[in-house]
Amino acid sequence: MGQLIEILILAFIAGMIIFKLISVLGQRTGFEQSQRRTDTPDEVGDHEKNKDFLNVSSEKDLIGPGLRKVYSQILSIDSRFSLNQFLTGATRAFEMIVMAYARSDLKTLKPLLSSEIYQDFQQAIKEREENKESLETTIVTIETPEITDLKLEGTEASITVRFTSEQIHLTRDEKGEIIEGDPKQSEQIIDLWTFSRDLYAKERNWTLIKTDQ
Repeated sequence: MGQLIEILILAFIAGMIIFKLISVLGQRTGFEQSQRRTDTPDEVGDHEKNKDFLNVSSEKDLIGPGLRKVYSQILSIDSRFSLNQFLTGATRAFEMIVMAYARSDLKTLKPLLSSEIYQDFQQAIKEREENKESLETTIVTIETPEITDLKLEGTEASITVRFTSEQIHLTRDEKGEIIEGDPKQSEQIIDLWTFSRDLYAKERNWTLIKTDQ
């Protein structure tokens, strides 16, 4: 009898662990492709240690009053949409795309970019390789991202996010010598990235469709 009780207790504990895992893994941001990290700790900087900057009392606090009508329209189509989760995923995607571009990692870039943006990145990487140059990027910090625009055309939603980051860029020649950049000097970079998704599509991931600085 004692052995049976012990087995039942172990089964209960295992069930609770599985339940917790499902609860965590079930939270989708819409950028699941970008969750597979290959960056080293030095490449992503200390900002990766603090991911709670998106916790706010209200989702609507993440956007200006002029964007809230569109936000409500998006919710009427996709009630599961969350601005908080979107910004969390978008920030991860930003890091992933910046680092993958530096590594010439087209395989990682392709599912995260629209076909047009992918072709632009592909061409830039090709030119870099033809010049026998390599790019090293270190993301030092990323400030709290800001949603600057929100649009809904039919069922196609697009969200523009301003990313302000401190980065170090080094360009090396074929001998490994630095020909541009300073490893001890970071620069502030402001990017405006627009992500898009068809709210009715079975595929729920957002893709990058436009970049500005």
